[in-house]
Amino acid sequence: MPIGHCLTAIARPIGKQPPTSGLRAQANQSSATSASLGSNSSTNDAWIVDSGASYHMTGDPTLIDPASRTPAYVTGTCANGTQLTSEFKGNSKLITTSSTPVQLSNVYYVPGFTHNLLSVQAAMSTGAEFHFAKGACRIVCPNGIIETVPTEDQVFALSVTAQKWHDRLGHASAPRLKLLGLPHKLEGPCEPCIQAKQSAQPFHPSNYNHEPLDLIYTDLVGPVPETPGGQTYYLSMYDQASKASQVFLLPNKSSATGALMEGINTFEKIAKPGYKVKAIRSDLGGEFQS
Repeated sequence: MPIGHCLTAIARPIGKQPPTSGLRAQANQSSATSASLGSNSSTNDAWIVDSGASYHMTGDPTLIDPASRTPAYVTGTCANGTQLTSEFKGNSKLITTSSTPVQLSNVYYVPGFTHNLLSVQAAMSTGAEFHFAKGACRIVCPNGIIETVPTEDQVFALSVTAQKWHDRLGHASAPRLKLLGLPHKLEGPCEPCIQAKQSAQPFHPSNYNHEPLDLIYTDLVGPVPETPGGQTYYLSMYDQASKASQVFLLPNKSSATGALMEGINTFEKIAKPGYKVKAIRSDLGGEFQS
């Protein structure tokens, strides 16, 4: 009988009580993983590569496709002495770093598990290959996907976290990630999301009442598609007080200075006697500084 976290697998009809006792399993997983199993903390999105697990196991029922679930009870003793029993098994999707999902069959839901265990034994029975080396585990999936899992806290943890998907998909919400079948348990506030939801304070309108020609706005635009007359630039001028405006079509950028002077003269001619242009506001382009 292979060693692992759980030693007995019993299929029972729905409604019957699962077995309450089982043989003690001597798991050969790392102490970091063993200590976490059976605690009261919640599961996470990482799948830990475990050579001592007899089956794929998870403590998160949402990771198992509801349509594939069948009652199955697996009872065993974790390394910390806690006895846990599964409720059902089914298919799950393992999200790889390449964003391509790999289907895992016969994944057992075990209430109380705090990690998702990827059983080397179960995966190899479906054609997967595992190559362990210093600092990393290389997995060759049956569909050809190659995944390299680095060590973290002395365990091989394959993790494409909900936060990574949140960032990749333009800061999608947890319900949206869940709808897409992706890890969706976001941890902590997202600073860019908080900043994006902040509303800017309104700008207070100016109380200064400009007289006509007190302030003229101007801007040179181009090059633009050539007009029938051969112009590729245009100069706009706008009087803030009277709302009067002018537009000059120009053959080139160097013609802006002459057009600006012509516009000033035109404004002063059509204004009441005594009104002169007092200030011009532009983007300080070179054509306005020559």
